[in-house]
Amino acid sequence: MDRHCGPDGGIVGGVTEILWGPYQEHHIAVRHDVTAEQFEAAWVERIDLVVRHDGAYESVGATDDGREVYLVWRWDIFDPERVFPITAYFLPDEG
Repeated sequence: MDRHCGPDGGIVGGVTEILWGPYQEHHIAVRHDVTAEQFEAAWVERIDLVVRHDGAYESVGATDDGREVYLVWRWDIFDPERVFPITAYFLPDEG
């Protein structure tokens, strides 16, 4: 079972729905070359780094092929099982 912290800090079980608006998906794909599928793969096994003052989360995760992705997203205030991507980009290789 997928378990993660919900917007109120509690543990939530189950599948989370990632809500893609046309702007976010286009912005992330065109400006940062991260597809919706890569965002979703990185989000599943992410590490949450910080909750910003605006309530958005900054996290890091990895795609299925191991590329690290920096994610910015927020919980849907009406449904704690849904999230909205804000932006994402690949972290530079350290090698």
